[in-house]
Amino acid sequence: MNFEPTIMSIKVNQERARCATACQEVTHPMLTAFGKAVRKMRLDRDGMQKLKDLADALNVSSAFLSAVETGKKTASPDLVDRIADVFAVDARKRRELHQLATESAKSVQLSLVNGEAKSRQVAVMFARKFPSFSEETLEKLLQVIERDRTKTP
Repeated sequence: MNFEPTIMSIKVNQERARCATACQEVTHPMLTAFGKAVRKMRLDRDGMQKLKDLADALNVSSAFLSAVETGKKTASPDLVDRIADVFAVDARKRRELHQLATESAKSVQLSLVNGEAKSRQVAVMFARKFPSFSEETLEKLLQVIERDRTKTP
């Protein structure tokens, strides 16, 4: 008996199922842009297709990593660096991951401990007014922050 066509058929079907799962996971509508990038890197890497594989490599729980991918939890700069290290990405990709993580954040926390009174006042006023800022105001704020950032050593 020749079982070769059956074995080949099984292999093709397994590969189709794997590709379908990969495509579904990468284009998952609940994923943030950062989550999509991380999931794509994970699925493209041999031996790391499962969420648990990356979670273990990062020493975090699968639930936490899933929450980061879906935007329910914010990826800290340290976590982004650890992910970049696991995948041994170049400096450009590392910056891109940090940018995607920043853009995917749904909230930001500021520590006002040991802050000057003026710093606390600005932070609180900014937080209160933020929802009502126009696009023009946001653009001006970005310009001021970028200009100030380039002056800082």
